Amino acid sequence: MALRDPLRCGGGSAARNRALPRALCLLALGLGLSVGLTVPGLARGRAPRVQTPETMRSVRAGVYTTAQGERGARLYEASCLNCHAAEQFVGPTYMNSWTDQTAQALFDVLRETMPQDNPGSLRRQQYADLLAYLFALNGMPAGDTELKGTDSALKNVRIEGPYRHTPGHAPVVNSRDETRRRP
Repeated sequence: MALRDPLRCGGGSAARNRALPRALCLLALGLGLSVGLTVPGLARGRAPRVQTPETMRSVRAGVYTTAQGERGARLYEASCLNCHAAEQFVGPTYMNSWTDQTAQALFDVLRETMPQDNPGSLRRQQYADLLAYLFALNGMPAGDTELKGTDSALKNVRIEGPYRHTPGHAPVVNSRDETRRRP
């Protein structure tokens, strides 16, 4: 008895042996086509767009606004400060671990692990505001457009240094919601 080629649709000699494999092949082909049509770019006959360093924006190009950084600071004070001092997230020691990664990577860690007592409980835009605050803490310049909490926006931002920070001078928020410097 000859072994059947598992890759050959409808293989086998008897008609009843061909019906099921052919039906499965047609089903697989149909599923493959429908999945292919849902992948961006494939429906138009192109491969999906891949982010390259040339198509990404640097965090140094002002990817958040000052107002967004301030919102993030207030949110940090309300949701994070009980467990984390801002100094933990400031300077090359912390930021070098994120160099050459996307803002999406840092965003995902924040969203999946924080707040420690209720991870993922904030809205996506609130996590983006916290990310803007972390960028501000590390001397990344503010720009004219807010950093959106969408995957497409976050994947398009590359984290890179140099990171400016003077030890002991991390911006914090006081009770009047004003940004000040710690001595």
